[in-house]
Amino acid sequence: MNKENPLLGFLRCPFCGDRLSYKYLGTDRFDNRYGLLISGCGEFPVIADIPILHMGVIGNRGESVQDVVAKIKSGEFEQALISMMVPTPNIPIRKTGKYKRAANVLINLVSRNKGVNSKQEIIDRSINRFIEICNEPTVEELLRFFFLENGFGKDTHFIFFFYRYGLPRHITTLGALPVINNTEMPILELGCGCGHITREILKRVNNSPVVGIDKSFFALFIAKKMMATEADFICYDVNNGIPFDNNAFYATIIVDGIHYIGQKFNAIREMKRVVSERGVIFLISSRNAKIQFKDAGFPLIPEGYSNLIGTLPHRIISDKDIVQSYLKNEGLNLEEQIPFEDLYNEPLLTIVASQDESVFRSYKLADNYTFLSNNPSLNPIYRPTETEDKDRLLLLRTMPPAYYENDSIDCSLYLPEKLYIDKKYYSGIKINHNYPLYRELLDKFVLLDLPDNYYKQQLY
Repeated sequence: MNKENPLLGFLRCPFCGDRLSYKYLGTDRFDNRYGLLISGCGEFPVIADIPILHMGVIGNRGESVQDVVAKIKSGEFEQALISMMVPTPNIPIRKTGKYKRAANVLINLVSRNKGVNSKQEIIDRSINRFIEICNEPTVEELLRFFFLENGFGKDTHFIFFFYRYGLPRHITTLGALPVINNTEMPILELGCGCGHITREILKRVNNSPVVGIDKSFFALFIAKKMMATEADFICYDVNNGIPFDNNAFYATIIVDGIHYIGQKFNAIREMKRVVSERGVIFLISSRNAKIQFKDAGFPLIPEGYSNLIGTLPHRIISDKDIVQSYLKNEGLNLEEQIPFEDLYNEPLLTIVASQDESVFRSYKLADNYTFLSNNPSLNPIYRPTETEDKDRLLLLRTMPPAYYENDSIDCSLYLPEKLYIDKKYYSGIKINHNYPLYRELLDKFVLLDLPDNYYKQQLY
């Protein structure tokens, strides 16, 4: 972030409505930039180029906004980053009973340091581990650090973020993005998480600014540092509104998120406010209340989503139809609204809304190879394994578990359970483009356009 960032031209302080100015204060040894956003009601920290627009407690160990701002002002940049990135173990360390799993996770963290048993010592070890990762970070290591090593969250959180590329909900988004035509207006993603979708949006727009908002600083750190470095990100809770000018964006997008927002009506009203007159609102992979699902949040039935959108013209379609069309290399069809009762058995729904009636048509898919930004990598869902034949490798699909595989469409329709490849085509996590089935592996999501340093593969 810098003083000339276009984001400052349409960003508002969510607490007083004032314009925000930026003050750069320095960079740490990991090239993370620090500063302050200043409005009429106070100062907000900017850590690793991510503004944190919150009041009160923001740190993992109870640090307030003022505490973190003070660290930045005094040049304690890494301490400010640690405040936001290193979770506090707050579960008693005991090997049996109610806290067995979380306790063992914490014990594993310090297993190489016998005698370490105080909460502060565990925090110190965790901080050292984080600094170690920062020297040569990968997305996988950061996710493991946060969700697995520190017992913060669930195993399913790690699975959701790490294996997201190539799973059905990601393909749904790829199928819906052609609706975004060439535009120079900004694009806004709400609940952007670690930036998987933000990265895909960036590849499909020309020079449009792309902005992501999420309340998790940890997720945004991965997004800005590794996934979508050219996008802008803001740490903020959209339940409190959207801190931008009216008509600031061509499109607003929520993927797998509207059902987790309690105040949906306010969220949609805000999305309508910040989108341009002929812009588009996307609610992608929204849970259907007709289908029970663990951790579904607060979903609606198809008619409920239609009522939520109100008089704004819209279409509601099933994720399954979008994915199946995508796999057939067919584009999204928004010409007609199918009867809502035909959607009752669909677990995930996608809603597209716009005042621009020309949006509601059939779309052609662009060639996926147009959007390749790197030499594609092996999908981490596959484990490369040595075989008796020294010249061949077995690629074995290890994921996803039933928790995800049964979600909207069977992954086995496009992710083969296993396949063999000559070793001469495999290096690290890359497969040489001269491999005869190279394009087929891309089409089946065995190969993915991952950012650098997403993960490091091992042979088994």
